Amino acid sequence: MSSIEVVKSVYGLPDAPRAWWEELTGYLAGTLKFRHSAMDVAFLTWYHDNGNVGIIIVLHVDDVMIAGDGSDQTNKIINRIQ
Repeated sequence: MSSIEVVKSVYGLPDAPRAWWEELTGYLAGTLKFRHSAMDVAFLTWYHDNGNVGIIIVLHVDDVMIAGDGSDQTNKIINRIQ
């Protein structure tokens, strides 16, 4: 099981927002195979193998809004994010 770990405080540093964004989206897109929307990179989607949308995530500053289809597979992924 992968997780995001903050090993030191990044608050107040000029590059803190960018570091958080890169860490989070790197985990979502790289590890969990989410795809960024072409219209807005803060909107990510995860698809089932059959092409159906399973999870959508909207990122805004330090807020993460998640919607899933309720399947066991998507619930496991959402638990990994939490």
